Amino acid sequence: MSMLNLVASLVKTGVHGRIFSSDCGRPLPASVAIKGLNYTIKASQALADYHRLLEPGGRYEVVATMAGYKPKSTFILLGQEAATVDFVLDPEITPTGSSLRSGCDCSWDRKSRLKLVEFLSVPQVELSFVAILILIFLCFLLKRRAILKYLKHRRLVEPKRSSVV
Repeated sequence: MSMLNLVASLVKTGVHGRIFSSDCGRPLPASVAIKGLNYTIKASQALADYHRLLEPGGRYEVVATMAGYKPKSTFILLGQEAATVDFVLDPEITPTGSSLRSGCDCSWDRKSRLKLVEFLSVPQVELSFVAILILIFLCFLLKRRAILKYLKHRRLVEPKRSSVV
């Protein structure tokens, strides 16, 4: 039970969200940094979601960056609950007026087909796997408890047989 309480408390703290392109709304695998902390989070390739555990009660500046897009930042005051911060990044415009990079690529090449494989290697899948293992363990405990309760009830209901020696 203490392990479940620990997992539940960790899920409820920090900052999480998704990053999108403003020109077509497509998810972007950008980087997210917290000013003052020496670690950058990389959003997932397929869903562009990120998660970062932070100490509650602090004021943090969250910055999303990606090559070819203008960086965006925001300040959050983190309470006891997790904060959701979604970013919409604007493409950088060259002096001639065209975008440096378009996030709306509709081609379907071999690289695009492998995105599912890349998605399966992200840390969120590992966290989901741990959560599934915990749920399986809890189901095992509940089933075991139900079987023991049934056997105890059966012993109480059966008539007592006297033994002759």
